Amino acid sequence: MRTFFTLVFCTLVLAPMSALAFEFGAWVPYWTQTDGIPATVAHLNQLTSVGPFAYEVQSDGTLADKSGLQNSTAWNVVFQKVATTTTQIIPTMLWNRTEEIRSVLSDDTKRSKNIDAIMAVALDSRFAGVDIDYENKRPEDMAIFSKFLTELSSRLHAHSKILSCTVEPRTTDAPPGNYSDKQLMPWANDFAVLNAQCDEVRLMSYDEYFLQTGTNSWISPTLALPFLSSNTWVDSTIKYALKYITPSKLVLGVPTYGYEFSYKKTNAGYLFDRIKALGFVSAQALRRNYGLTRQYIHNEIHFSFTYNKQKRFVTYSDAYLVGARVKLAKQYGLRGIYIFKVDGTEDPAIWSLEY
Repeated sequence: MRTFFTLVFCTLVLAPMSALAFEFGAWVPYWTQTDGIPATVAHLNQLTSVGPFAYEVQSDGTLADKSGLQNSTAWNVVFQKVATTTTQIIPTMLWNRTEEIRSVLSDDTKRSKNIDAIMAVALDSRFAGVDIDYENKRPEDMAIFSKFLTELSSRLHAHSKILSCTVEPRTTDAPPGNYSDKQLMPWANDFAVLNAQCDEVRLMSYDEYFLQTGTNSWISPTLALPFLSSNTWVDSTIKYALKYITPSKLVLGVPTYGYEFSYKKTNAGYLFDRIKALGFVSAQALRRNYGLTRQYIHNEIHFSFTYNKQKRFVTYSDAYLVGARVKLAKQYGLRGIYIFKVDGTEDPAIWSLEY
């Protein structure tokens, strides 16, 4: 029954994005762009925004162009095609080294240098603005990150450029008292400041298991299989964000991938280890190899199997999950969704959904 519904749901005729207010964007990571760029080009008419996951911030606040945006023949094809559409290109600035972020953002000179480097990219006429994805921050760095966003926002808006802010989701004002450093990341962002300074806020409502455990290897007292982005958790992250962020600014991040885990019972409980990430195509092949049917839990595909006497578990996203998140975003009146990621391994039925 579910399979039939999925096929019907995914064969709807796609309306031109230019006629819709709802945003449908996609990140294209530099490490898989060889396949991601052609997939993006093939579906530009369905995307309102393309996010090259392109720049990594260096220890001194300068930027490394990991995608080769400035001189890539493949990206030039995207730029040329986008020039005839209303699709926006907003490259992402990635930084995930805690001490470096603190060192640069807490120093006026270094912070200014980081902003200068970002502005040099933002002022490129091919880009509508920039997306800031500074991860692994700590709650004590909230004030300096807020100051950084305020200064960057002022400079970008003076040139009519967009500031997009990508952040980890949370569901409470304060974290539980027993949380580890990795689990504290979501509380490094001041959501009220995000609303005031960012033109859009992209909520990374995925990797639920990691945000809850803070690790890729953990012990659970019960056999509680991990989720990528369960319905109840995603709904809670949206409701919390909307306490501070205007719905028309909030963009829901949606996964297109999955993970494979091993698990076993120990004296302390069930030990889970993440083995690897999986794209939809490889996850489907693995499921079919074991002759397993497609089973949905919270709109995710789940299945278990045994490999070399080791118990394994897989959860992954397909068009059904993406479609459910579109429906949820519209239900809450959000700006739209942004999928992570496009690399040619996503469910091709995603491109047949009606946004």
